[in-house]
Amino acid sequence: MGISNKNYHFGFIRSGHEASEWMKCRKNPIYFMKTYLKITTLKYGQVPFSLFLFQEMLIQTFTRKRNSIILKPRQMGITTIVCAYVLWLCIFHSHKNVILISIKFSTSKGMLKKIKEMYRTMPDFLKEPTTNGSTQTDVGTASCIEFVNKSTITAVASSEEAARSEALSLLVMDEAAFIKQADGIWAAARPTLSTGGSSIILSTAFGMGNFFHSAWMSACTKENLLYPVQLNWRMRPDYDDKWYQETKMDLGFKRTMQEIDCDFLQSGMNVFDMNKIRAIEDRMNGQSPIHTEQAGFEGIVYQYHPYDPTRVYTIGADIATGRAKDNSAFSIYDDRGLEVACYKGKILPRQFAHLLIKWGHKYGQAMISPEINGIGEGVLAILQEMGYQNVYNDVAKVLKMDEWQHRESDVMGWLTTGKSRHQMITGFDYDIENELITPNNPYFVKEAMTFIYDGMNRPVAMGKGSNVSKSSEFYDEGKTSYSDDAIMGECIANETRKKPNRFSTGNSTGVFGGWGAN
Repeated sequence: MGISNKNYHFGFIRSGHEASEWMKCRKNPIYFMKTYLKITTLKYGQVPFSLFLFQEMLIQTFTRKRNSIILKPRQMGITTIVCAYVLWLCIFHSHKNVILISIKFSTSKGMLKKIKEMYRTMPDFLKEPTTNGSTQTDVGTASCIEFVNKSTITAVASSEEAARSEALSLLVMDEAAFIKQADGIWAAARPTLSTGGSSIILSTAFGMGNFFHSAWMSACTKENLLYPVQLNWRMRPDYDDKWYQETKMDLGFKRTMQEIDCDFLQSGMNVFDMNKIRAIEDRMNGQSPIHTEQAGFEGIVYQYHPYDPTRVYTIGADIATGRAKDNSAFSIYDDRGLEVACYKGKILPRQFAHLLIKWGHKYGQAMISPEINGIGEGVLAILQEMGYQNVYNDVAKVLKMDEWQHRESDVMGWLTTGKSRHQMITGFDYDIENELITPNNPYFVKEAMTFIYDGMNRPVAMGKGSNVSKSSEFYDEGKTSYSDDAIMGECIANETRKKPNRFSTGNSTGVFGGWGAN
C-alpha cells in the first residue's frame, strides 16, 4: 500500500495553510501543476512543471468540455499534460474511474508510470493515499492505482473490451490513429460516456479513413459530441523555422507532413505495419545505447546489448561503394531475435569489411552474412583475405564465368535475387507483426516510414529508381529518393540467422567461381 499517513487524505483536517492550498489545487488544476508537480526530462532531469500558454488553454478545455479530440504535432508535451490532468482529477475528486489506452499495453502502462512519477513529487499533505501495491512504498501496481477516495486509474490493453465499464468517468485514448481496435473501443465506451462520462482522444495524423480521422472530421462538422482542438507546432515559443527545417531533414517530407504539420495523408502503401514501427520507436525512445562509435563518414555504430556467451550471433550487411547516395549498413541479431547493435554510414568497402570483422569478434565470432551483389564481392574477398572463417554460406543457382547455364553451387555470402528479396522482406515483416524479433535500430525505424509498395507492387524505398512521378503523392521536390540500406541489413540478418547448416567451412566458392574453389 502507498502513503499510510491518513491525516493527509481527502476529508481529513489539515493545517490552515495546507487546507487553503489543498482547496486552491482542487479548484485550479493549472495552479496545482505549476506549483506542486515536477516532471522528469532527458536533458535536465527532474524539473518543475512549467506550462506553455497553449497547454494551459488545453487543460481549461478538459475542465469545460466533456469530450474532446486533439489533433497534435509530436513533441508538444500533450501526453504529459493529459497525465497531469488525470492525476489532478483523481487526487482531488472521489469515485473517479479513469481508463488509459494507447497503441500497446506497455505504452498505456508507460502513461501510468509517468503519473506515478508526478505523484511522488507532490508534497505529502496533497497526496491521496493509495490502497493497492505490494509494499509500503509502491504507488499502486504496474497497471492500476487505487486511491482511498475510491478513485482509480487503470492502464489497459487496446482491445474492444477495454472500455466496457459501468462507471467510466474518463476515457483517454492516446495516439488513437494507431490503435487498430479504436472503433470497437469507442463503440463499447459510448453507452457509459452518454450517461455522464468524459473522453480525451489525442493523436498525430496517420492516414485517412481510420477511427481518428473519421472522428476528427465529424467533430469539425459537429456531427458528433467531440470538441475538436488542433494544435500547431508554432504554439511552442521555443520552436522556430530553424527547428522545423532541422526536424524536416530528420523525419523526411512525409513524416513531417503527418507528425508535425498534422496533415492527414494516405498511408496504406507502407510495407510494414506503422503501428508496429511506432511501437518500436516509442520503446527505443525509452532506452539509450550502451556504446556508440563513429565509423566512416557520419556513420555511427549503436550498441544496445553486450555480448552474451550463451547466445549465437549473426551480422547481416548491406554494402555500398561509400561514394554514391547509398550507405553501407549492418545489423547484429542473436538467436532469440534480439538486435544488439547496428550501423549505417558512408564507408569504403575495405573499411566496412574491417568494421564487420571487428564487431564479429566482439560477439564471439558472429556469423557475417554480407550481401554479395555488386561491390559486396569485394567485401567478401577481404573477409576471406583476413581469415575470418564464420561467413554465411548457402546453396544457390548461379551463373559462373566459364559456364552458359545456371547450376546449384555452395555460395558464400547472401545473394539477393528477386525471389530471395521478397522472401527476406516478407519474413522480416511477419516477424515484426508477430513480435518474434526485437529490433533496436533507429536507422531502420526512419527508413520504414518511407518504405512502400510501388506501382508494380514491389517493396521499395519511396522515390528510389524511376517509379515515382511528380504527380504522385509520394513525390518530394528536392528530395525525391529515400533509402532502404538499414532495412536490407535487418532483413539479411534476420533471414540468415534462421537458416539451418549455415556455418562456413572455409571451402565455399564466391558467386562467380572465386576464392577457395576446388
